[in-house]
Amino acid sequence: MNTYKYRIYYEWQGRTKSDPFAIEKSPEEIANALTRAPFEFSVRLSDRDATVRSEPSANLNEIILVVTTIESEDGVDLALVATLKDWRLFGDRL
Repeated sequence: MNTYKYRIYYEWQGRTKSDPFAIEKSPEEIANALTRAPFEFSVRLSDRDATVRSEPSANLNEIILVVTTIESEDGVDLALVATLKDWRLFGDRL
């Protein structure tokens, strides 16, 4: 089993060419995204026995995501990138 740890966070970066109608998330929307994204991520993994848990951070705009799985690093990254994109979140591997 492999364990991966990420800092998942929200950061407003303004409108982009690919998303010209983007608006900044409210505190409630940020909390919702950080609460729901880990579940969506777990569904995207092909390893149905993977464990995904989130831990609060001192910063309200971020969580720590811990994944234990037999999934390859590339598989985890693919699922994570797709999920973060859907929720307009960002992530850094710890």
